[in-house]
Amino acid sequence: MKESFFKRRSVSFLLIPIFTAACFIGALSVHANKNRGARAQGGSQSAPKRMAVRLRGFIPGASGTLSFVPTPTGGSVRLTVLGLPAPQSLMTDARVYFVWAVASGTPAVRVGELKTDANGNGGLEFPRPADFERYSVLVTAEKNMTAAFPAGIMALASRGGAVTSFYGQRQSMNEARRLRQLRQKLGQRAFSQHSATDFYSEVDAALAMSAGGGRLLELYGDEVTPEAHGLARVTAVNHKAYLRAAVTRMPQPASVGASIYVLWAAQPDGRIVYMGSLPNADLNDSDIYVRVGGFNTNDYDLFITAEVRRPIIRPSARRALSTRTGLDLPSQLGAIEGRVLDGSGNPLSGATVTALPSNMNAVGASSSTLYVARTDAEGKFYISDIAPGSYKLSAAKEDEGYPRSSIPLFTTGANATQTTTVEPQRITTGVTIQLGPKAGRLVGKIVDAETGQAVADAEIMIVRADNPMNYHITGPNRPGGDFQILVPPVPLQIKVTAPGYQDLYLGESSASAPSRLIQVASGAARELVVSLRRR
Repeated sequence: MKESFFKRRSVSFLLIPIFTAACFIGALSVHANKNRGARAQGGSQSAPKRMAVRLRGFIPGASGTLSFVPTPTGGSVRLTVLGLPAPQSLMTDARVYFVWAVASGTPAVRVGELKTDANGNGGLEFPRPADFERYSVLVTAEKNMTAAFPAGIMALASRGGAVTSFYGQRQSMNEARRLRQLRQKLGQRAFSQHSATDFYSEVDAALAMSAGGGRLLELYGDEVTPEAHGLARVTAVNHKAYLRAAVTRMPQPASVGASIYVLWAAQPDGRIVYMGSLPNADLNDSDIYVRVGGFNTNDYDLFITAEVRRPIIRPSARRALSTRTGLDLPSQLGAIEGRVLDGSGNPLSGATVTALPSNMNAVGASSSTLYVARTDAEGKFYISDIAPGSYKLSAAKEDEGYPRSSIPLFTTGANATQTTTVEPQRITTGVTIQLGPKAGRLVGKIVDAETGQAVADAEIMIVRADNPMNYHITGPNRPGGDFQILVPPVPLQIKVTAPGYQDLYLGESSASAPSRLIQVASGAARELVVSLRRR
């Protein structure tokens, strides 16, 4: 076929080497060529379309996504997880993560074991369970390697009935016509070849060697850029992935609250590979060329995220484009970004930050309304995928003496809790949670005054002496009678109750003993043995 030469303006950059989330090592190159040739070569190769379902994480920092390939039996499901800690960190005797399919009125089906790497990234592919037309997918940490039903701690879960059998989909005539026009336009650019012996020609040559010009992937607008569209051809030759893509209707990153778009690949085993960042200028008029080492197959998905900051260690949940069908409608979710400071005003790392709708109490909150994140080494946190609305934010790090800042018993400053508003597809920034001084720690045991035996199911009421209306009641103590409670470093009164026993008051003042109030210094611990008498 006669070659065509076109004048071009290019933006090129080289990244060598790159350590990806999947620990692939090798030469990686991403180039974007503007106005490259418009001559098509070869025929179109259809590829199965995929949709995506995002899983809700119950563990701070963990996330998961399901994608689907249509099959005659109702679809193959591919689970990808990020940032999942070892099961032992959730439950000391847990040994394994299992993936379950759960349908209404039907026993749960274990579809496989989820294995992760050192970074907590992993995946599992499984067929649709027989007779399951609509179901949910759960990931649990289990202690029993032969568990027949989910009995451990839930780590990830889809919405109820979010997964359906996937034989295909129907599109309206207008939507189908629009997609055909986009495919034709993008397909012409993706097939045009370059004749010079440079990086571009290496990618083109690798694709030309592959059947049908490489595997065709279609990228659909996701929640950040719902109107965007893309087409890519991919192949793998000599342990390198070669990719050529074109996108349209992509706004500038700044217009969606980001600084850069980043391209990622999701391997069949769930590993995520960084493919490179995309140019900010003239992206819609450029062809994207990628070369990445460490690939043995072209069977992977692509997605593009809108990232706020660098360096980028792993993808955020802010999807701009992904290889799926339009069945997963773009959401209107937002995000919150902020930091947590300790009692001295220094950044507090490893703190757990919770966002709760302002019109709800923590007692009645569910996983669908409670959002959790953990601060990094600089005390910063980022909570994504939040429904628009007003939220109360609080923080805690109990192992270092910082209880949940939303508990009134400990609240000493105006910044201990924050209320903020989340808007659709926007990041709320500048949120600062300033914790008060470290709490003290009461450690002890509740026993029967006559027998010395442990008393279970006891409750402890902590009352501030400076404000008797400000109190906190703990739940039942441990079966062995032991308790360990964080308390504010101020004078306190304590009431202990248990079924079948007389109430006991500690710290009551009287004329003969005016200073019996209990106080534990900030960061200190005090032992306390409580003896209860039977009624």
